[in-house]
Amino acid sequence: MKKIKYGILMLIAVVFGITSCTKDLDVKPIDPDDVTAEVVYSKPEGYSQGLAKIYGLFSLTGDGIKGDISGDEGFSGFLRVYWNIQELTSDNAKCAWGDAGIDQLNFGQLSPENQFVYYMYYRVMLSATFMNEYLRQTTEDKVKGRGLGNIWPDVQKYRAEVRFLRAYIYWVGLDLFGNIPVVTEADQIGAGLPIQKTQKEVFDFVEKELLEVQNELAAPNSNAYGRVDKAAAWTLLAKLYLNAETYIKEKHYTDAYTYAKKVITESSYKLQNNYAYNFLADNDVNKSEIIWPIASDGTRTQSFANLTFIMNSSTNGGDAAWKSAIGLQGGWNGNRGTAKLAELFGITDKASLESCPDKRAMFRMLDDIKMNDWKTFVQGVGIMKFKNITSTGAVGSDPTGTFPDTDFPMLRLADVYLMYAEAAVRGGGDVDATVPFVNDIRKRAFGDENHNVAKADLTLDFILAERGRELYYEATRRTDLVRFGKFTSADYLWPWKGGAKDGKATDVKYNLLPLPYQEVGSNPNMKQNPGY
Repeated sequence: MKKIKYGILMLIAVVFGITSCTKDLDVKPIDPDDVTAEVVYSKPEGYSQGLAKIYGLFSLTGDGIKGDISGDEGFSGFLRVYWNIQELTSDNAKCAWGDAGIDQLNFGQLSPENQFVYYMYYRVMLSATFMNEYLRQTTEDKVKGRGLGNIWPDVQKYRAEVRFLRAYIYWVGLDLFGNIPVVTEADQIGAGLPIQKTQKEVFDFVEKELLEVQNELAAPNSNAYGRVDKAAAWTLLAKLYLNAETYIKEKHYTDAYTYAKKVITESSYKLQNNYAYNFLADNDVNKSEIIWPIASDGTRTQSFANLTFIMNSSTNGGDAAWKSAIGLQGGWNGNRGTAKLAELFGITDKASLESCPDKRAMFRMLDDIKMNDWKTFVQGVGIMKFKNITSTGAVGSDPTGTFPDTDFPMLRLADVYLMYAEAAVRGGGDVDATVPFVNDIRKRAFGDENHNVAKADLTLDFILAERGRELYYEATRRTDLVRFGKFTSADYLWPWKGGAKDGKATDVKYNLLPLPYQEVGSNPNMKQNPGY
C-alpha cells in the first residue's frame, strides 16, 4: 500500500455523489461526465484502487488539485488535525504559530468556531461517507452482476478492512465529539439530514462492527503492510472498552484486558528491539511492533497533512544541524514539547537531558524550557522523535528534503502492553500477568533491568506517566488525560493549560469538543454539546 500513488485514485471520489448537510463541505464531483461508478468498478483493479483511496483518507487531503474539504487544504488532513487536537491541547506540546485557533489548541479550550473543530468533524463524517459508498458499490450482488465473481473472495476482505476503518473513524468521532451521527451504507444519499446519535448508540455501533469484522479480517501480521488485520480490530476494541467508562459510564475493563491479551498472545507482533526504529524512514522494514501505520512516501504520497507536518513543524529552520539530524530541509519553528513532558523523564535542564538514562527522551534543549511565552519557538524542549533517516543512516527519498518516508504508527504493540496493564489495574484482570510486559517496555527504554517495576508500582499515576513517556507525539495524549480525569482538573497542571503560564483548571465541558457551528446551525437534528 505504501508504494501506491494514492493521488491518482481520487477518481473514485468523483463517482460517490456525496452531498453535505452544510454548504461549507465542498466535495462535488471533479468531472462526473468522464467517470461513473460502473466504469470504475467494471474492472478488477477498481476495487483495489477504491481501497487505496480509503486508506489514503488518513494521510492525504484530496487529489492534488483540490482538497476534499473546502478551506486551507494543508490544514485539513486527518492526521494533521487529529495530532494537533491530541497533542497541543495536552501536556505534551505547544505551537508557536499565530494562525487562527492555535491559541485555543494550546490552552485546551476549543470553541465551535475553531477551524480545527471544523476540519476534525468533517474529516470524520466525510471519511465515513467515502467508506459507505465503497461498501455500497462492492456488495456480492453488484460484483457478481458485473461479471467479476472470481474476485469476490478478495473483495470480501477489502470490505472487512473498510468496515474496520469506518469503525475507527467513528471511534475518533465518539472520543472527541461524543454525540455524532452514524450514517452507513444502508442510508440513502440525500434522503435527509443526518440524525444525531447518543454516545451509547455510537459506542454500540463501533463495538458491533469490530466484533463482526474481527473474524473476516486477515490473520494477525499476514496482510500487506499498511493494511489492517485481526490484531488491529482487537487493539481498537481494547481502546474502546478501556474508555467505555468515559464514553457511556459503563465499566468494560475486563473486555479491554481480554482483547489486549489477544493481541499479545494470538499474534506475532513483537516489540522492536530499538525504540527509535519505530519512528525512522524505514519503519516499514523494521515493522514488528507496528500494527497499523499511516504510510508515507517522500516521492509518491506527498502531503502536508501527514508526518511532513509533524516533523517540519517541530524543527528549527535556522538550525542546520537540527535539520540534518532529522533528514529534512524544512523547519517551520512551530511545535515543541513542554517542561511537563520533560519532567516525565526527570529532565529540567541541559545537564539532566544529557544524563537521562531513558532512550525514549529524544529531545533537543532550547533556550528556556519553562516556555514563558508560548509564541516563542525556542522556549520549551525540541522533539526529535520522528526522523526521515533510515536505521542505516540513509536520508529519505524526496530530493527536496520536504516530504518524509517515515510512516506514522496509528496502532503500536507497546500501547497494547500498557492498555493491558491499565485494564488490569482498573479491575479487569490479573495485574501480576501484566508486569513482565511493562518491564519489557522499560528494559528497552533503559537498556537494562535496573528500572523494572513490581506489581506494587503499577498504579494509575505510574501508568499515565509511562504512557506519556512511551507514546508522546503519537496522538494519544488528550484521550489518556480525559480518561484519567486530568484533562480539565486542577490536580494535574502543565504550561498554558487554560491559558495560564503555569496552567489552571478548565471547565469540564472541554472533555468533549464542541460540534462545529456550521453543523449545528444548518442541521436542526443536531444539538450542541453541553456547555457550549
